[in-house]
Amino acid sequence: MNLERSWKNLTVFILAFLFLNFLKVYQEKPDSFTKNNSSEIKFCENKAVNYESEASDKMILIPVLIWGPNNQLQGFRESVFIAKALNRSIAAPLFHPNWNQHSFTAEASLRLDIQSLSEITSMINPVEVSKLCDGVVTAIFETRDNGDNHLHIVLEYYGLILDDKVEIFNNWYKKKQHKNLEWSEEYQNGKFTDAINKEILKENFTTNKKCAILMFPWSTILHQDISNQALLDEKQRKPEFKEMIEIIDHTRRPDFLRKAVAKFLKEHKIRKFAVMHWRYDIVS
Repeated sequence: MNLERSWKNLTVFILAFLFLNFLKVYQEKPDSFTKNNSSEIKFCENKAVNYESEASDKMILIPVLIWGPNNQLQGFRESVFIAKALNRSIAAPLFHPNWNQHSFTAEASLRLDIQSLSEITSMINPVEVSKLCDGVVTAIFETRDNGDNHLHIVLEYYGLILDDKVEIFNNWYKKKQHKNLEWSEEYQNGKFTDAINKEILKENFTTNKKCAILMFPWSTILHQDISNQALLDEKQRKPEFKEMIEIIDHTRRPDFLRKAVAKFLKEHKIRKFAVMHWRYDIVS
């Protein structure tokens, strides 16, 4: 019993040690963070977003995000990478409080610095999506075999319907004629995980259909691979991951939220912290 307890204590110590060393790589200096963000918080400030000005000739990708807030944010980051690889403009996304809460939604500006992202990618104003797509979605890019189906909420948000002849792209896995599914050897877990490879992306999702839905992107690029590359010196990173990490750098939390955190840290004299957590419930 004592030996078992000792092993447990050692395991906890090692995990704590690794976590703290991991933080040293990612953690911003609290002093500089507070200094740069502690001005008066304006929760309704509107920063100009550089939406695509020549959108009529662009093909568009519309992400349908899934699971919790952090999963949705990571899924959107993957969506931006996929859109750029397929030479498509990305529609500013719609977020949800959680995977099982769709009674209200959150626009992109409440979840991330949308203006910063518009500096590095072609982004479509959500109010223009319906007009640019003639009101219809003509293609669906599936990235997994399951997910909470709230597609109708996203379609309503953008003012779209599915075309009667909408084309579904899911050739990356095999289907039998009955309910059971037979996965290809590469994707036995039922989800597409090779989005970091642009050639494979193009092989599976290239089409001249103007407006495509990207269904449930999350872990199409494995987060462990991103983390491993992020920990490397910039010169050592693979080129495709450099682009993904740039997308992450341009999808930070919005200014008002960063300022709120800085204000909290300053008022409570908190100099060191690991993470700040919050919820998006109406009652919070």
